[in-house]
Amino acid sequence: MKKGLLIIALLCFSLGFSQTNRAANGKAANNFQTAFNASDYDAIFDMFDNKMKAEFPLERTKLFFKRIKESRGEIKTMEHYKLREQAMVYKTTFEKDVMDVRISINEKNGKVSGLYIVAIAKK
Repeated sequence: MKKGLLIIALLCFSLGFSQTNRAANGKAANNFQTAFNASDYDAIFDMFDNKMKAEFPLERTKLFFKRIKESRGEIKTMEHYKLREQAMVYKTTFEKDVMDVRISINEKNGKVSGLYIVAIAKK
């Protein structure tokens, strides 16, 4: 009986944590879309945690997102549709293309610890 209660308690904790992480991720996705469409690449960089900033410095961030915007256009919609390796995956419709945007959140500080833009696999 005690094992059953412990398992239920752990499941409830993990579900609650998961919902908190989803809320933080959804907020990050909204902030990313707003900053991207405004060409505010400094704001996108400010969303990153320290490790992400070290691996993706400001000038590289600006160049990367400027190229994406020039080639794909502004973001029209971002729809969450799956979880992949701790990242929320958003089907992102740009003006000229549809791609996956994967966002991972650092659980300790709520900052973006991973942001990937990849082509959607063709079936």
